[in-house]
Amino acid sequence: MIYLGLLAEQENPANLLDARRWYEKAANAGNTGAMLNLGNLLIEADHPDVDGARRWWELAAKAGNPKAMNNLGNLLRNGPAGVIDLNGAHYWYETAAKAGNTTAMKNFGLLLEHWNPPDLKGARHWLEQAAKASNVTAMLELGMLLANRLRPPDRDGARRWWEQAAKTGDSEAMFNLGLLLAEQANPPELDRGRHWWKRAARNGSTKAMVNLGMLAEQENPANPDEARDWYEKAAKADNTIAMINLGNLLSRRYTPPDLDGARHWYEKAANAGNIRAMIALGHLLSRRYTPPDLDGARHWYEKAANAGSIAAMIALGDLPQ
Repeated sequence: MIYLGLLAEQENPANLLDARRWYEKAANAGNTGAMLNLGNLLIEADHPDVDGARRWWELAAKAGNPKAMNNLGNLLRNGPAGVIDLNGAHYWYETAAKAGNTTAMKNFGLLLEHWNPPDLKGARHWLEQAAKASNVTAMLELGMLLANRLRPPDRDGARRWWEQAAKTGDSEAMFNLGLLLAEQANPPELDRGRHWWKRAARNGSTKAMVNLGMLAEQENPANPDEARDWYEKAAKADNTIAMINLGNLLSRRYTPPDLDGARHWYEKAANAGNIRAMIALGHLLSRRYTPPDLDGARHWYEKAANAGSIAAMIALGDLPQ
């Protein structure tokens, strides 16, 4: 019966009514996999049935299904108001982790890391167990714990786990490795940091592209053309920090400055809600253009000021009437 439910879910379009009917038959006959799938079906519906999902997952969990235990932990940790029960999440994550579920090991480790007070020793243990079982997210999170939460930090350990995650193609691990090597190593390993940021950038990481652009600007001598290439790639992928950096580069690093190009990128970032870009655009229009566009500058300063920016309020007060 469970297989008939799976087949119904896999139809194009999915036949969710039939899937639910078959899962319910199998679940009522004691099949814990069907209970798990039925809970998944109910929670993923257009109008989620949280109580129904919880009921089936609890039945499956009490019958020993580790995936259902982990799902229950997720629901009790992250669910809607009235459902959250961190002690319950602790119990089910721990039970599933001890049953060998690597996703639960990772989730239990993260729960312990943010417990009150944090249990960093327990978090490290369970993240290590999941990482050793090839859970890439656990490798990433373990590196974060070792580099940023421990006192003193274990940067060698963080590097080792991030390198393992990076070898699987994980862009976030590549980015973190670049950050560790270029900014936290003593002495900095800029070439190795650049290597990992380039790999992350090839995988589409706009954060890595931004950092590569900043690195190119900070070289001696600076390489504004390389910086521009990286910022443009990230900006075209909607990274607002790259848009601002590109605007700064075009307006300050080139002779003659490309004010219209800078305005274009500041406007894109400002229209996306970036307050720094609104202020930069106000400065550009009021201080760099001849004649100044005071109305345009006032418009952007006011938007930033209405969003709570003290700097924009001061700039508005300094703007000629």
